[in-house]
Amino acid sequence: MPLDCTGEDLPDIPTIEIPNSPTSFDDFCLVLNAPAQVLLHESISNKNKTLKYWVILEADDYPLAACELEQYADYAAQQQNWEGKRSDYLLIGSHQGDCYLIIIELRHVIVKEEHEDQKFEQLRQCIEQLINQLFVIDQSNVLTEVYPNTEQYKIIGVVIAPGNTRQFRRGELNLKIEIKSHPVLIRTLPKDALSQCKITWTDLLHRVGIPRNPRTG
Repeated sequence: MPLDCTGEDLPDIPTIEIPNSPTSFDDFCLVLNAPAQVLLHESISNKNKTLKYWVILEADDYPLAACELEQYADYAAQQQNWEGKRSDYLLIGSHQGDCYLIIIELRHVIVKEEHEDQKFEQLRQCIEQLINQLFVIDQSNVLTEVYPNTEQYKIIGVVIAPGNTRQFRRGELNLKIEIKSHPVLIRTLPKDALSQCKITWTDLLHRVGIPRNPRTG
């Protein structure tokens, strides 16, 4: 039986295009206004062929930026500005007056607790490095387009396994930790959160524990 959001070809949804010779953080990002969509994707080798898996993110209430975090980290590492683990994507957006940084780690499937543990630790290490780079985000053009003059960020790490996500009943499933004096949430997106491989910005926040606006639902 084929797994969800998986195939040899990607759907015809825009992706983040990075110039051949990037010169700044902005070059790794795409700003979206409702109802624009962006494809977040990775690939995996399976039985002598490469399969792709993906999530479609849709902007809704406010502009948001989607950034190729892993590729930016590689770029920053060349300038000795990044060490250690990288995660796949960074989303920058707002909700109810707060600016959110959501770090996305994709995995095809999660069926064992150790898979989730590994991804949580990868997110933790990546967020630690990202906090060292907040000054870069502060000075970026994409932040100006999404949420200018922010004074602080709410930071969430999210594991998304679009192929299949098993739910584990354990207390440490939803971590709330502190990294370099920043409170950080780390979550796994529930299996039923995606609808036809798609999720909106507001639904993503809601499904990882951020309450909806009571006026708009």
